[in-house]
Amino acid sequence: MVFRARTRLGSRAPTLGVLVDWLEDGYQSAVANGVLAGAHAAAATVVCFAGGAPGSSHQGAPQRNHVFELASAQTLDGLIVLSGSIANHLGADGLASFLARYSALPRVSIALELPGIPSVLVDNESGMRSVVDHLIRVHGHKRIAFVRGPVANEEAERRFQSYKDALAQHLRTFDENLTVVGTFEMESGRAALRTLLDERKLDIAEIDAIVAANDSMAFGVLAELGKRGLRAPRDVAVAGFDDVEDARYAEPPLTTVRQPLDEQGREAVRMVMAALNRRDTVPTSVLRTELVVRESCGCFGGKAGARSVAAPSAFGFEASLIGRRQQVLSALTRASRGALAAAGADWEGRTVNAIAAELRGETPGGFIRHFEGLVERLVERGIDLKPCHEVLSTLRDEMLLCLGKEPERRAHAEDLFQQARLSIGSVTERVLGRGRLKLERWARTLTAVGAALIGTFDLDELHAAVAQRFPELGIRSCFVVRYKGDGAPSRESQVVLSYDALVEHRALSPRFQSAALLPPELLDDTPHLRSYVVVPLFFKREILGYALIEFDVSQVFAYEALRDLLSAALKGAELVQSLEAARRTLAALGH
Repeated sequence: MVFRARTRLGSRAPTLGVLVDWLEDGYQSAVANGVLAGAHAAAATVVCFAGGAPGSSHQGAPQRNHVFELASAQTLDGLIVLSGSIANHLGADGLASFLARYSALPRVSIALELPGIPSVLVDNESGMRSVVDHLIRVHGHKRIAFVRGPVANEEAERRFQSYKDALAQHLRTFDENLTVVGTFEMESGRAALRTLLDERKLDIAEIDAIVAANDSMAFGVLAELGKRGLRAPRDVAVAGFDDVEDARYAEPPLTTVRQPLDEQGREAVRMVMAALNRRDTVPTSVLRTELVVRESCGCFGGKAGARSVAAPSAFGFEASLIGRRQQVLSALTRASRGALAAAGADWEGRTVNAIAAELRGETPGGFIRHFEGLVERLVERGIDLKPCHEVLSTLRDEMLLCLGKEPERRAHAEDLFQQARLSIGSVTERVLGRGRLKLERWARTLTAVGAALIGTFDLDELHAAVAQRFPELGIRSCFVVRYKGDGAPSRESQVVLSYDALVEHRALSPRFQSAALLPPELLDDTPHLRSYVVVPLFFKREILGYALIEFDVSQVFAYEALRDLLSAALKGAELVQSLEAARRTLAALGH
């Protein structure tokens, strides 16, 4: 692998840039998580530029876009672009022009096919067709409304066209009055329902189902329904697209299309690393999608379809299990559909061993402990637990076959499987409860950090407050950079705050070239590979600079809050300094 001989941000590993709109969006954070995991597996680092949506005036985008200009061949070896998010206002042609500035870097586009740039795509067409097909075939719905994504977004338009194609396939008439344009944001889902019911005067009884082009807009539809005393699926079925983590915890749990968000990020890393290694790679990688049926469409999980069960074994339990062991393991693997891989290697074998030992009387309570541990690992990783029920059903069928001649053990096994099913709910509640407590503690800590920062009007005091409080948030390093000069980014900048849990605070160069992201003395090797998020700092319409915060996927929901706090604290400190300078000037003039 050939890299330019220079030091990267915190290591000599290859550094991959990632362009995103913002990370509090579940879709973008999930893909970024895949990028981060893939990069670490490849011994690379990541710098994620959260620069808003170019061409948009929403959410302070003009004050955010400048951080995209900091991404360059001077600090990066390759670039991954979440095109499906940042192209919402540019369109494909506009994005291609926007990305021309990075032509010196190997680039990979996610969610949007761009000429001359390798792309990671998902099968939007079959995914959206599967939703509409399910609503028509299983539930018999006829009038299906659709909340589109941004018209300039090619991926959103493919989903819209697939919705129309699916209607035509089932001889359903496309009704323009049932279609509303959205923005891929939750509020536009709320607005879409208001448009249908308030502006177009449709009665909810006239709409059988509402499909949104992504989960965020579907959440907005659900929220607006609740505000009106309506509920899915009782009053109208609702479905989305993406299967972000919040989909399984929505009320009701959201039927959606699962696109492999984590895998998209990993695949993008694989493609850009292949380019750096001068290996050939396919210009386009298309990943599959999968319909995930939950309660919001009117399905209530429950039992799997009828299965063919063989006659019980004529042999004893031990002999039957030995003879059928490989068949049992294969059946469990198929039943899991790959979803239980996060439970660890050979989870199938360990599960069979646990139930067998329990039935022999060797480890009372051992099977339930094993199964609860397995479920807990899945919940902590945000993995849908639906396959767990199928795995239990399959394991039950296989074990009962082996217990054909032992009625007492069969009864014991039935009790164990019932306990295991109940444990899925209790473990989920326990893990989510721990998560809520952790989030509440984190929120309280963030409030305390905010009070400390906002109450600080001196840069030295600001550094002390950050050094004291950021460890409580689990943030290991953070650098606040102030532009020095005209333009954003200006040609030169200055680090006004340097916090690093692993390195003692040291004197910094007065100024450095903004294109370097950080001055040379902060680019030395450190004991671990470092990845950063670059967030814009601005106060109202005034662009101040940027901050680099060490990238931790579990903290993505906090970056915007930290950006606000650091921006306000920096601006406050500068105002106090200006007032103090003015006071000294007046004093010197004898006033």
